[in-house]
Amino acid sequence: MSGLGKLFGFKGKGSKTPAASPQEAIQKLRETEGILVKKQEFLEQKIQQEVQTARKHGTKNKRAALQALKRKKRYEQQLTQIDGTLSTIEFQREALENATTNTEVLKTMSEAAKAMKAAHNNMDIDKVDDLMSEINEQQELAQEISDAISRPVGFGDDVDERQLSSALFTLAPNKQNVRQKRELMVLGMKRSNLINIGLSALPAPHIVRAALLSFDQCVLEKEAIERLLTMVPTEEELEKIRSAQQAGPNLTLGSAEQFLLTLASVNELQARLHLWSFKLEYDSMEKDIAVPLFNLKLAMEQLSGNRTFHCILATLLAIGNFLNGVNAKGFELSYLEKVPGVKDTVQKQPLLYHACSTIHHNFPDTTDLYSEITAVTRSAQVDFAQLQTDLTRLEHNCKAAWDDLKAIAKRDSSPVFKSKLPAFLKECAQRIIILKSVQRRIRNRFHSFLLYLGYPSSSVRKMTVGKFCKLISDFALEYHTTRAQILQQKEKQERDIERLQREDCGQASCPDSPLNVAAVIQSMYPEVSRQHQHMTAVLNTPELSRKFDSSLPRSRSKKVEKTGFTQNKFPW
Repeated sequence: MSGLGKLFGFKGKGSKTPAASPQEAIQKLRETEGILVKKQEFLEQKIQQEVQTARKHGTKNKRAALQALKRKKRYEQQLTQIDGTLSTIEFQREALENATTNTEVLKTMSEAAKAMKAAHNNMDIDKVDDLMSEINEQQELAQEISDAISRPVGFGDDVDERQLSSALFTLAPNKQNVRQKRELMVLGMKRSNLINIGLSALPAPHIVRAALLSFDQCVLEKEAIERLLTMVPTEEELEKIRSAQQAGPNLTLGSAEQFLLTLASVNELQARLHLWSFKLEYDSMEKDIAVPLFNLKLAMEQLSGNRTFHCILATLLAIGNFLNGVNAKGFELSYLEKVPGVKDTVQKQPLLYHACSTIHHNFPDTTDLYSEITAVTRSAQVDFAQLQTDLTRLEHNCKAAWDDLKAIAKRDSSPVFKSKLPAFLKECAQRIIILKSVQRRIRNRFHSFLLYLGYPSSSVRKMTVGKFCKLISDFALEYHTTRAQILQQKEKQERDIERLQREDCGQASCPDSPLNVAAVIQSMYPEVSRQHQHMTAVLNTPELSRKFDSSLPRSRSKKVEKTGFTQNKFPW
């Protein structure tokens, strides 16, 4: 029996399992602790999932929400039990680690005591005392020798410290002989610092004055004019500077104060700066208004003449008429944003996928649409309400520039203010008139374009350019992505067909193993073949036979056909 027990691994009654070492026990406790921590994390994730499930169902599906809360409660109880188990295991592991550490410390202390005892066996305390006495005597002798060598002999005893201090004072500079140049500071510290910082980026004050008087654009650019507009002195500042200068005529004004007086010597300073700023900024302001208007005009041309866009609208209209059982002449373009989100109940593919597949099959010459309507994408990024405000502000600035020019011309008769600037402002006024006319025509053309697309006249005024362009641009991007996915799948199918045809040609000599390429393709892509057969049959089914088609998911009654724009909504 003992032999059989040894053979099959049975142990006798008196046999005991040997105790594990402390290191093994600690390692097992750590492994158990890691397992419990992972289970704890898993339970926390499950609790979060159940909470999300309960929130998702809410009051719509009360039973599912209650079941989720029950599971959450059960997971929380398990989590509480694991927390208690982890605390017990951590306490036991720390106690075992401390016991192991104490054992090692005791062993080390015992060995150190033995080593110290062995080291002191060959030492005599009397010999140690004698050695330390000899070391002290030698140190005292060495200190005496060092003191004797470092003592100075015959120099420095007759030097008076007071004489040295007097000589040092005569060498120091006399502060009364140094003239400190004092400046007259009138402006506040913050205002003075701002002016001095601006002066560091400007030419000399006399050059700035000459450029302002002659309207020299080679000296002062746009950034310099913007800085000068922040430095224009007020009447209060000029009065303070002049009063302080009269009170202390021998004092020198600070650089900021001198520059403000220089600017004040230029007649109609603020009018000159505003006129100059308008002249420098007019081209950029006009471009910011004209370019979006041109993009909107180009966007309407791209959409009206785009064959792909027409095919998409026609295909979606046909699908919508079939699903609703009507013969509508059009649909609201706002439904385009819902097309990517509607999915069939069999293959779970969006409606846009089926429409794109049908368009690619029936109209192979169509494109991805998104790359052909770039102007629509650019127009979607423009706030045309702000553009109208900018145009009004540009007209107001032009009128203000005329007033500034009249004020300057009364006191300055130079040719630049008599001929050049009036001609420039006259041209600006004409261009603004043309720009307003273009803006009005583009806006009316946009409203007409919305009517052309089927929008009712009541909603044309409410539809903004940005909202419309964003709707078309987002749909075109979705169509571009879906089309690329379909083309990629088609290319993969063609490569598989070519590969199977090559294998079929290689096995043609073997009559026992024939290969049906079409059957293999259908077995490899059953979903793709079923996806489009049903949609193709639906779109090609005649109207009369469709009324009595029992294979449809539900019966639909034929409604009275309506002409013009319809407000019928799709059931999705």
